[in-house]
Amino acid sequence: MAITHTNSEVEEIMTIVLVRRMSKTLVFVDGISLKNPSTVVSVIIARQNLLEHESSLPKFKKGNTLCVKGHIIINKKGLKEIQCHYYSQDTPIDGNQSPQEIAIPHLPPPMCIYFRRGKVCENKNCDKRHFYIDETEQSVVQKQKEVGVQQRLVEKDVHDHWEDQHKFSKTKRARVFVEWLLDLYGVDYLNQGSGVVDVAGGMGFVTLRLRAAGVTSTVIDPREPKSNNYYQKSLTHIKNTWGYLRQHPSPPEASTTSTIDLSDALFIQAMFTQDTIHDPKLSPLIQNASLIIGLHPDEATEHIVDISLQLKKPFAVVPCCVFPKLFPNRKLKDGCEVIT
Repeated sequence: MAITHTNSEVEEIMTIVLVRRMSKTLVFVDGISLKNPSTVVSVIIARQNLLEHESSLPKFKKGNTLCVKGHIIINKKGLKEIQCHYYSQDTPIDGNQSPQEIAIPHLPPPMCIYFRRGKVCENKNCDKRHFYIDETEQSVVQKQKEVGVQQRLVEKDVHDHWEDQHKFSKTKRARVFVEWLLDLYGVDYLNQGSGVVDVAGGMGFVTLRLRAAGVTSTVIDPREPKSNNYYQKSLTHIKNTWGYLRQHPSPPEASTTSTIDLSDALFIQAMFTQDTIHDPKLSPLIQNASLIIGLHPDEATEHIVDISLQLKKPFAVVPCCVFPKLFPNRKLKDGCEVIT
């Protein structure tokens, strides 16, 4: 979503209360307006926007007085910011006042992304804001939605006959895939043998949801696994926010995952190829799997299908990239090469 620029040029004098230095040439500064102490001012100081370029921006210290000039912009969150083209920084006006003593006015929490999108927030512990600060913010968010709708219409595939209200965001692909697996196979079937084998499962988005639903699932991926703390936090977040679990409660034994090291229990760092089935470590897991799956498994797609057929096991694959240079022999029904 593009940032909206205005023609309003302002001059503001503020007391710095928060500094976020992104690099030597980009700094975000928040402060309290000296003209109106109840107002918080947000400023973007970028070297390329300054009238006098500097090799690097100086340190902006909490408690200092900052004078800025620039144009007002509306950022992606619908809030006003000053895009600075001139600044001047001085020491505190009141020399006896330390930076720690500066009172920071109460700021409303950021808006919940589900509320912004007009959807229901399923996180019962959500600490984000589920209301608009004022009519200006509401109109900005509404305008962003309208621009998004128009952009989707321009980019719409002429062969796509599904309406937008029946589609999910790409970020929900793991959730949709797992819910489909659970509805189709059921927890009891998926837990047979060694459970589900999640090929090229990456960060474990699919496996973590299966685990949250009480299904044993193991990722096989060549990348290095995350820490146990990461998996525990992700699992807790899924259990707190996934509406499917409230409609289909997981069995009591699923809660015992908090006592095990998930980084070892659900992740095996290895390549998945035709030779994997002969690996003494992986062979029992694959031979006894209830289902072999892959959500965008890239180069492993064909290996999943071949090994599953060889072992006469069910499989579920959502393919992604076709890698035409690695698989030049793939052909369509009309004999053309698969290139996209």
